[in-house]
Amino acid sequence: MTKYKVVDTYTRSMSLTITIFFFQLICVLQAIIDSINYYSGKNPSSNILINLFAVVLAFGVGIFISVFNYQRVKFRFPTIFSVCISLLSLIILVSLIPVANSMSHCSDRMVADGNAASCTFKQQDFRNMDLSQINLRQAVLKEVNLSGTDLSGADLTGSRLEDVDLTGAILNNSILDQVEMTGAEGLTESMLADAFNVVPERLPEAIAQSDLVLDTKAEIESVLFPVCNGSGSSQAHSFLTEQVGHTMVLFNQSGELIHPEHPSGSLTYREWEKPLLEDWSPRAIAYTEVVICAQRAVEIKQTCRYGPFGLTGSTVVKRKRLGWEFNLYEAQSGELIGSQTIWGGEPEKCPKRIVSSSGHADDIEGSEPEDFDPVFDWIETTLIND
Repeated sequence: MTKYKVVDTYTRSMSLTITIFFFQLICVLQAIIDSINYYSGKNPSSNILINLFAVVLAFGVGIFISVFNYQRVKFRFPTIFSVCISLLSLIILVSLIPVANSMSHCSDRMVADGNAASCTFKQQDFRNMDLSQINLRQAVLKEVNLSGTDLSGADLTGSRLEDVDLTGAILNNSILDQVEMTGAEGLTESMLADAFNVVPERLPEAIAQSDLVLDTKAEIESVLFPVCNGSGSSQAHSFLTEQVGHTMVLFNQSGELIHPEHPSGSLTYREWEKPLLEDWSPRAIAYTEVVICAQRAVEIKQTCRYGPFGLTGSTVVKRKRLGWEFNLYEAQSGELIGSQTIWGGEPEKCPKRIVSSSGHADDIEGSEPEDFDPVFDWIETTLIND
């Protein structure tokens, strides 16, 4: 009887230990993610205080089960097992304290001295508050209610505002440099004009110069790539012929946006010779005037035919010159502004004879274009000096 009782007690002890282990594991993993995000400068979880409490609870329960295992049944393995997890919980707990401390003081700092730089706010209600001249540099505001809030003169440099409600907010002379403001509700053209202190007609240029992002890359690709087929987008900005510079986006033939600062997406998969314009990176659908579409251009220079014994036959080899064709469209109307092709080197001459057992031979292709300066100059001449 004693033998079976000991086995049953061991089984129950291990089952309880494993259950507690999984509870601790979930708490610890979430805590690790929060710690990594915080110390790498990213946004920690909005439930950081709950995670902190859970880790404390996991540590306490782990110690309890360790004492239970040792005192009641004296099983070494479950005791060591639970103690290790408890120690891990303690380590994570220590790393989470500055995270929780930083977040808990953000609201106090914002009210006391108007400084909420690098703070994170999620689903908080700041409606109708006076936040004029506040420092929100590098802050993260997600699903925050800012309706009717006075943000005049606020410094939002480098901040990220996701799905915030800005209905009726005041943005006069706010600093919006390098701000991500995707999914904002209630944001109007007049509010942005007040922020940049410009007339609405100058907003495309002002937004480009400030690096303000209003739409995600996926949204811009979905809405503006059809312009490459001549279908204008009513969401885009009209083409202002009297304006000196124009905001634009560049698509490759796969419908992917190409950024000058990310050369791996460039046409020839190498760095550009030079960026075209500072204001061509995609930021906002509503303030994009020009869509540039790049597609592969192929020119058949010669078709050579081969047959048995050096005679003309059915085996075909084509000499191809490779290049890229750039088409400029007005984003709103879909009207073609102009087209330019940049070519690479000439293909080699057809050989006198080829060896082919299958009746098929590879075409002869020239080199890729090396110098894109002429097409850049053409775009500048066409758009900037229009």
